[in-house]
Amino acid sequence: MYVRSVVAFVFGLAVSVFGVNAPAKEIAFTFDDAPRAGTQCLDAKTRSQRLIKQLQAVAPVPAMFMVTTKNLQQHGEQALNAYVGAEHLLGNHSHAHQHPERLGLESYLADVQQAQQQLQRWPQYRPYYRFPFLNEGRSIEMRDGIRSGLQQLGLKQAYVTVDNYDWYIDHLLQKALREGHALNMTALGSWYVEEMMRSIRFYDSVAEANLGRSPRHVLLLHENDLAALFLGDLIAALEGEGWKIISPLTAYQDPIAETLPDTLFNNQGRVAALAHLNGVKKRDLAPFNEEEDYLDQVFTERVLTTAAHTEDYDISTWCVNLKK
Repeated sequence: MYVRSVVAFVFGLAVSVFGVNAPAKEIAFTFDDAPRAGTQCLDAKTRSQRLIKQLQAVAPVPAMFMVTTKNLQQHGEQALNAYVGAEHLLGNHSHAHQHPERLGLESYLADVQQAQQQLQRWPQYRPYYRFPFLNEGRSIEMRDGIRSGLQQLGLKQAYVTVDNYDWYIDHLLQKALREGHALNMTALGSWYVEEMMRSIRFYDSVAEANLGRSPRHVLLLHENDLAALFLGDLIAALEGEGWKIISPLTAYQDPIAETLPDTLFNNQGRVAALAHLNGVKKRDLAPFNEEEDYLDQVFTERVLTTAAHTEDYDISTWCVNLKK
């Protein structure tokens, strides 16, 4: 808390001394794959409650939960009802969560429509579509066929501007839990925030270099344990660096929302796609912290190896305490 206060003070001092009048950079939260099953650490109800509680720090600004509707058959509607009750938004993340090439164009669009039909009964649903895997099609024919189909369904693209590997860090956490490892949870939280902030800074720098400005960003997160555990710390880090957290609906009013990039390189998000059209090579549009070997190494060094030198967590007890 002391460190956060110092960061906020220094930032405020810089503004007052140097007369910085530029508007705050803006970013919106979106969470893919809702609703997800419970884990060894957090059951689904506890996860959604923790996410809602931590998002209260930026209330009444809503987040958007991108719903994979097949998950409703497996995990029920409780989490979605909780998000809607807290005035958060729901978006379409397909029914089956498949690659276009696996389903084919006609079946892919039918899958999208199936999800839309199920989601329309929630008052907080908004007609935005988030591509699973950020895969908008591997051929021009598929890409343009999907774009045309989404338009006919009245769906706008719920693009992202900040990609990251939060899903893989959560995978490492779940694997360690299953294998019974001791975990340095304090180190895990700090590292998670560091990696999210690193990704945000990276894509913002790409935007400034290629668009000449910082757009209203859309952060890709997942409805996972990491977000439920450490979202509050991420919010504090963003605010400490002067970011303003905004609604996804506000973010999608940015001018880049009107530009469908004429490229097949869309799986790093809208900013990277536009930069690629500007001549930036693909290898320069993915930060090093999206490399699994790097994440494996840091997780071992900071979360597993150091656990023996910290308070001895009984991870089962630790997770149970989160529910209280």
